[in-house]
Amino acid sequence: METRRLKVAALQTEPEWGAKERNVARLDAWIRQAAGEGAALVVTPEMATTGYLWDDRAHIAPFVEPIPGPTTERFGALARELNVHIVLGLPEREPDTGTFYNTAVLLGPEGLVGRYRKVHPYMAEPHWAKNGDLGFPVFETPLGRIALVICMDLIFFEPTRVAMLEGAELLCAPVNWFGELAPSPVWLTRAYETGLPLVVANRWGRERTTDFAGGSAVIDGSGTVLATRQSGDGLVTATVEVGGGRGRSIRRRPELYADLTLSTHRWDPLTFYRQFDTSRLPPGARVQASAVQLVPGQGAGRAERLQRLARWIEDLGERGSRLIVFPELALTGLIDDAAQARAEAIPAGQVASVLEPLLRLCGRHETTVLLGGVERDGDAHFNAAWLLTPEGLQGTYRKTHLTDDERRWATPGNDLPFFDRPLGRIGVLMGDEIRLPEPARLHALRGADLLAVLGAARRVYQYAETGDGRRVLWHLARVRARENHAYVLFANYAGAFGGGSGVFGPDAYQDPSDEAWLGAEQGEGAVTLQLDTTDTGTPGPVNRVRRKPFIVLREPTWYDPLVRPR
Repeated sequence: METRRLKVAALQTEPEWGAKERNVARLDAWIRQAAGEGAALVVTPEMATTGYLWDDRAHIAPFVEPIPGPTTERFGALARELNVHIVLGLPEREPDTGTFYNTAVLLGPEGLVGRYRKVHPYMAEPHWAKNGDLGFPVFETPLGRIALVICMDLIFFEPTRVAMLEGAELLCAPVNWFGELAPSPVWLTRAYETGLPLVVANRWGRERTTDFAGGSAVIDGSGTVLATRQSGDGLVTATVEVGGGRGRSIRRRPELYADLTLSTHRWDPLTFYRQFDTSRLPPGARVQASAVQLVPGQGAGRAERLQRLARWIEDLGERGSRLIVFPELALTGLIDDAAQARAEAIPAGQVASVLEPLLRLCGRHETTVLLGGVERDGDAHFNAAWLLTPEGLQGTYRKTHLTDDERRWATPGNDLPFFDRPLGRIGVLMGDEIRLPEPARLHALRGADLLAVLGAARRVYQYAETGDGRRVLWHLARVRARENHAYVLFANYAGAFGGGSGVFGPDAYQDPSDEAWLGAEQGEGAVTLQLDTTDTGTPGPVNRVRRKPFIVLREPTWYDPLVRPR
């Protein structure tokens, strides 16, 4: 696929609330400056013409307008004059029904290219705006195929993932983001998991009761921030590569994703899941849980590796850990080829006997352990994770999403099971599966309180400079915990894999006490965190890992492309 280089600009401004004409004039001037500096595409903030916080329909009514309308005509003429494309955020009125929308339009030299109506509103918007009803369109332009999302849409992986699957080459996001230091790790994740550049234009300053974060950014398809601005009006410009796409060694499995179209949490989840005995949630508990970081290649044989794992279970069990997660293939070692897989494989019927020394330790310490190895079933070899409990070997997960290297020796599993323990419902991911948003989301939709990630993943965290001397931590496991309202126990290898093992709670992005993790330089070790997966005794759960408010707000009507075979 041909790669093109494109200079883009995110315009960061402080719209004056209710001063539409002055806002429009300032936008005009900034877009002219961006074009003069060579930008081919300029993205403005969300609701850039009017400001954001409105009490109700009557309050914002003087400022809404149809599309096409006066504002889009003005900026369409500007795009034609400057030979640029413009993404503009504004409130829309649909003429036939009088319905209001939070909308972004794409304008080019030829005029109005298309519009996007925000599908996932923040809580300020249902006072006046209807949820978007156009899905996630992708627009053909001379610059490439462009998709638009607006602010809260980025909290959910589905909008940008749908756009990617529908052929988008560039993502543009007008936002009014606040509540955390920006660029947000969520923004970086959306670029990283799609492999697409993302242009985020945020506002800054205070409007009514809210202080907006600024931090507008241009992010490349690897999740790296190319340019950002922390505060003040200004342009954030960078050159991005459009059309190449990022190579991915993990293939999606849409035949496993049908549940992504379900709305499982719009009912009280305690009532919803107790309808049938097969889905009833465990009681939950307040417990300590640990993720172990290992150095790859240590342990010459299975007996030595068993002893190594036993020492960790003994140590952490004595210190009170009731759930322990190890990296991928910790028992048999990382696999290079089919011959090694055959040599290390454990027949499926013999797994419990091989793990007997570790199962005894689980019983002694009342501890649940997740670890993995190569499992043989007939002629097939699987990259497997085993759930060890005080009662014995409870279950097996056979990795469903294999890398190119793994496909040389392993057969993919065809199920994403969850496992119920008194401490909570556990979903399991392995290796690089944390890079894909779909498996974690599927577990959340099925009520998982915890995601156990037996990792062997490189580059899962980095720091992004904010432009004012501060840094934002992007850690993929932390984002997965946040967007799925689950505890994530991420056990990775140190050394070339980069470490990053840790336990991350759903509030870790804003509460340092809700996480603990290790960097690569810390080598072999373990981190432990207190988890709370209990019900609250109220008619509906208050505990975020049970209520999962972001899961409630999903809009699956528009997610069919995620499950469509390709």
